[in-house]
Amino acid sequence: MMLAIRIELWPGGDKSRARTIAEATVTNISGLDDVSDYQVAALETASDVTGLPARAGGFVIPGHPRKSTVWLLVAKVAMAAARRFTPDPVLVSRDPGARLPAPRRVAPVLTDPSPVSISVLEPSKHGEIGRCPKSLGSST
Repeated sequence: MMLAIRIELWPGGDKSRARTIAEATVTNISGLDDVSDYQVAALETASDVTGLPARAGGFVIPGHPRKSTVWLLVAKVAMAAARRFTPDPVLVSRDPGARLPAPRRVAPVLTDPSPVSISVLEPSKHGEIGRCPKSLGSST
């Protein structure tokens, strides 16, 4: 089993101009145990807004309960990728004299230094993003 996560930017809300700015593949490496470990391959494209280069890396999300909502796993992947890809704030500060807060302590993320690659992800077969089914209490 593999979970594919894609983050797209839709300029002006126009899906026809969408571009992928980050993506990840998440693979269960525990044989579908109730509490599983997941191997993640993630990438983020270069950003004109932040000035940061494209980045890619791999890491493991250990001990995730499979019977929880998928959003919990996506949140763990997002937080681990953010920790891995966030540069030292001193190096990216636009004001060299600015005082920066002390870094917060965060849980360690297991990383795999080997190169990773992410195959091109296909569009979702489950419909449009952003449309909430009426069964979920959508007001639209």
